[in-house]
Amino acid sequence: MASRHGWASWDQYISAHQRYLDQFAHFIEVDTLNPVVTESAVEWTGVLACSGGIEIHVRKLQVINLEHGRFRVRTRLYSYHVLARKGEAIHSLFRYDNVHMHPGHPDAHHRHHYDEHGIDQHPPQHIGEEDWPTLADVVAEAERHYLRRLSDPTSR
Repeated sequence: MASRHGWASWDQYISAHQRYLDQFAHFIEVDTLNPVVTESAVEWTGVLACSGGIEIHVRKLQVINLEHGRFRVRTRLYSYHVLARKGEAIHSLFRYDNVHMHPGHPDAHHRHHYDEHGIDQHPPQHIGEEDWPTLADVVAEAERHYLRRLSDPTSR
């Protein structure tokens, strides 16, 4: 079975990216994600502003490969930081990234947990090379968090 994080043609990647985000059009209110393409990489930065003050801050670096004249990409570094904004208050909810290693983890893929005050709880959870999420996975998790908050007004 091919890895869902393997090489993909740029056209296929952009098509899949848009198709997945379109599935969350009811939840994503503003999309400021911007891919900047250079000779060797694509750098994605921006925010998905979602219902209920949920924000998903994205930083992703994809390397570029030319194969038989086709422009292909593969994600190397990512950070998906999900937070909730309520008035002036901002609380981190969770973050997935692979931009730094943690002691005892065999690779850099991990998930940060935050308490009800937005304080990072250590140690982060190792998720591994095989289980790191796509952006669509993170949007789905953020939406589940939002829906739980709607059903339980005492939760943040």
